[in-house]
Amino acid sequence: MGYGAVRGALRYNPSSSVDINITGEYIHDEHTAAGEVLAATDPINGVNTNLNGVPYDNRFICGKFCNFSSYSSPAAVFQQFPFVPNNLPPGGQPLLATQRSNQSKYDGYNLAANAHFALSDMFSIDNILAYQHWVADFGVDDDLSPIPLSGGANHLTHWNWSEELRFNARLADTIHAVLGAYYFKQETDYFSYQDLRYVPVYPLQFIQPDRTPAASKAAFANLDWEISPGLTFNGGVRYTKESKEYHYFRLNPDGTVNPYLDPVGYYYGIGYNGPDTLDVSPAPLGAFGPVGNGNTTEIVQALSGAVAHYKGSRWDWRAAVNYRFSPEAMIYASFSTGFKGGGTNPRPFYASQVISFKPEVLYNWEVGAKTDLFDRRLRFDVTAFYGILKNAQIGTSVCPDGSTPCAALVNGGDAHEKGVEAEFTARPIDRLSIDGSVSYIDFNYTKLIPGSTTALGDPRAGLPKWKWALGAQYEADLGAYGFLTPRVDASYQAKTYTGFKYNGVPQYVGAYTLVNARLTWQNKDKDLSVSLEGTNLTNKYYYVTLFDLRAAGAGLDKAQPGRPREWAVTVKKTF
Repeated sequence: MGYGAVRGALRYNPSSSVDINITGEYIHDEHTAAGEVLAATDPINGVNTNLNGVPYDNRFICGKFCNFSSYSSPAAVFQQFPFVPNNLPPGGQPLLATQRSNQSKYDGYNLAANAHFALSDMFSIDNILAYQHWVADFGVDDDLSPIPLSGGANHLTHWNWSEELRFNARLADTIHAVLGAYYFKQETDYFSYQDLRYVPVYPLQFIQPDRTPAASKAAFANLDWEISPGLTFNGGVRYTKESKEYHYFRLNPDGTVNPYLDPVGYYYGIGYNGPDTLDVSPAPLGAFGPVGNGNTTEIVQALSGAVAHYKGSRWDWRAAVNYRFSPEAMIYASFSTGFKGGGTNPRPFYASQVISFKPEVLYNWEVGAKTDLFDRRLRFDVTAFYGILKNAQIGTSVCPDGSTPCAALVNGGDAHEKGVEAEFTARPIDRLSIDGSVSYIDFNYTKLIPGSTTALGDPRAGLPKWKWALGAQYEADLGAYGFLTPRVDASYQAKTYTGFKYNGVPQYVGAYTLVNARLTWQNKDKDLSVSLEGTNLTNKYYYVTLFDLRAAGAGLDKAQPGRPREWAVTVKKTF
């Protein structure tokens, strides 16, 4: 258990016109799963989840830094409630005992090669290559209790490689241009063993050996032009083409098709897409035996073997003008477009939910100023921005075809955002420095698709309105005894919407303020230091994340607490 890494670098610089750098690293990281606590529950009192007659409820909320996770579920026979004739095998569906690990393991290596070739004083070429491969294993016990409610074991294998080629041209003393191309390819293989017993109608014990390949390629150009002394124009354009796939499987632990998640695949086979001759559709989740509608000619599709495809391309551009009044002050304005890539639904419950979503597009205007004042004793930067968001990617609990449950991302609407960011560094007297930053953002949906489970007044998930940080330090000269530097930092984050609702009410991670301090001694040559550090000095109890599945029927609302007050001593020697 623990963290270990090996890194190496090689540089080949035979002349001033050739510079090649090769780096590689291997990382092993193994640790206990991040600590979580139950914040609230909706009681679940079911024959398939109760343990020795004990239901799932608030009795398993045990403290600020405590849970009762067992990472296991016993063998059982699943009994349906309410009972549906011919829906389960006679006597019920046997469920295997499952045991997950509370350890998270990561093994990966990264390779990179950067090469620079100067063709002349005017032209040069850069080529950047990278390859990454990693394997990760982790278990989850979502209910944080001995109750066999919701858990899973996960194994992921990932690789990607990329190459970027840039042609640089100095067309004049005041004009620089770059032409380039980029290619990226990756694949993640996601094997998951899920054991979900909180749904009373059907058992959900299954494996999903899903495969997700993706690729992206782009061409771009950038121009930097000093129009006149102090006035600079920067412009760029980029064309991107990307593709993603998701290959779905919902299987029993023995490798056969799971009849409850994929009745079409169970009766017709993996990858089936054809007429419903056995009259399986529209079998609800949990239909072990055919429960059809009398139509044997309609086309049905198996979930196992289905593939969701996404392909998209975009032109994006940016234009910016900077004007420097003096060495102390500069103003700038820019307009740019950008996007968050499209993709596919990673968790369909039905074959009809094998869908893709388009890119989320941002049109952004920005103005700002950068200053170095009072002989560089005060640096102050401020930026204001306004953005229009199109095709916002929003999670939904009702899929576009009206089916539910649903855990898909959809292009749910449009939005506007505006805000301001500012930061400063001040040295009012020698050896004293003060720094700080503040940001504010106002986000509002302007349009939502029909049937959206998001409301126009909802905030954007994961986006706090306010954040600020403030710090100060003073370096005291002790003469022959070196230097002593105390430092204090404070930071604040406003409440943050989690993206979950309970009884229609948005759920938030609460606002919090943290205070840290450090006292550092350095010797006179500043090559030896000893630091005493304290974090979260007020011992503030706060949540970093909140994951609320009560509205989905899972009964749990869990959170990851922030770190309590901690102390550390660090000794550092440089050579």
